Amino acid sequence: MMSTRTARWLAWLLLALGLGLTAAGLFFLALSWNVPIPSTDWGFRGFVAIFGVSFSIIGWLIARNRPENPIGWLFLGLAAPSGIQLFAQQYATYALLVSPGYLPAGEFMAWVQAWIWVLGVGVIGTYLFLLFPNGQLKSPRWRPIAWLAPFVMGMGIAAQAFAPGPLNNFSAIENPFGISGFPDLSGPLTPIFFIFMVSLMAASATSLVLRFRESRGDERQQLKWFAYAAILTVFAGFPGILLSAPATASTTIAKISQFLFIAAMAGLPVSIGIAILKYRLYDIDLIINRTLVYGSLTAILAGVYTASIGLFQRLFVAITGEKSDAAIVLTTLVVAAAFTPAKTSLQTIVDKRFKEVSDPTKALRDFGEQVRSGIWVIDVRSLTRRLLDEVATAFTAQSGAVYLDKDMQKEPTHTFGEWHGEAKMRVPLESDGTRYGFLALGVRKSGLDYTPQDRESLQQIASLVSQAIRLAGHNKSDLL
Repeated sequence: MMSTRTARWLAWLLLALGLGLTAAGLFFLALSWNVPIPSTDWGFRGFVAIFGVSFSIIGWLIARNRPENPIGWLFLGLAAPSGIQLFAQQYATYALLVSPGYLPAGEFMAWVQAWIWVLGVGVIGTYLFLLFPNGQLKSPRWRPIAWLAPFVMGMGIAAQAFAPGPLNNFSAIENPFGISGFPDLSGPLTPIFFIFMVSLMAASATSLVLRFRESRGDERQQLKWFAYAAILTVFAGFPGILLSAPATASTTIAKISQFLFIAAMAGLPVSIGIAILKYRLYDIDLIINRTLVYGSLTAILAGVYTASIGLFQRLFVAITGEKSDAAIVLTTLVVAAAFTPAKTSLQTIVDKRFKEVSDPTKALRDFGEQVRSGIWVIDVRSLTRRLLDEVATAFTAQSGAVYLDKDMQKEPTHTFGEWHGEAKMRVPLESDGTRYGFLALGVRKSGLDYTPQDRESLQQIASLVSQAIRLAGHNKSDLL
């Protein structure tokens, strides 16, 4: 709804805001880096900066190149709360713990960082799932989820912001805005809020799953990128969730899981940026293949190593009465010998069950490149015949036709399948205001409707063909 120039200026402004807040937070973090202060049990100090930078840059790239897609603006909007959280937390740390009384509003900043994180978690867990990849809801029936999400996020924010007692991450400070008797998330309200929030996220994820089941072509690859990053995030963070209790939150396994979760979360906007900007879009099949193979291989070899070293140590103890370093050597040899056979077997299994899905539109894109290079501009009839065949195959249409204009001709010039004139999708063949005809497709073999992405792809190819006809010097009277 805004001009391209306005959109780019706004994107630059939001980028500067997100990065500026993050930089200010890192500045205060540097001032207190060597000062021993109570830190949180989760992650590491200043990890929110990763999200502030990644959301800012990826959001700017998407908003600049795809200003019509709300995902870019959503990311730029998320960068500001991330930057505010980092800045508020580090400012409060310096003002209250490092140099008390030196800077004003320390308690206010501590209060802000205690609740603003709910906004980022809620938006990512709901709207990102609902709107990816084109920035639109899958259908109007998902609107109640979009309307309910702000209410649930507001409930979480209010519970963090106005509940009396110690502030989140600043347990030594009482909430300056706490209201006596206000419900606290750490009390009986926790299960209710948790159920509401998880239910919303699950419903939003269901929308994405249903969208994936009906997708094809580029949209399917886009959804694969998102799903890949989301699944990695879940698996990386699952051990950390299980060990989130105060007694286990600082253990080595919990810390490793937290670090992996932070890295996976930072990779989420990167994968979404690749998907929306369609940069190396079809590499996701190879990435998934290699992840399944080498992830499984690592787990298997780790199990073999653990079992082997235990077995050999027991044998040496039984034979010699004491442990031996030879057990480690033998275990290493066993793992090395098992590596290649295990990898080969896993690769075969993955290729058989998760092999790369063929792209039905690849041939159509290749045809577009041939048209662009001028290979097919000699014979217009051959060109439009090939256009119809490629399009009908790519979009799995049962029938189709090309009509070339001459004296308001009613009969199609070319047909595909049993064409009866019932078009489910139709695009014009025109270039620079000159209309040469139109292309029409009938129902699909799957029975599914054509998507807006299908129409966009078809229009791009039709425009290339029309331009080729124009550049070849043909006019409407030459076509038949």
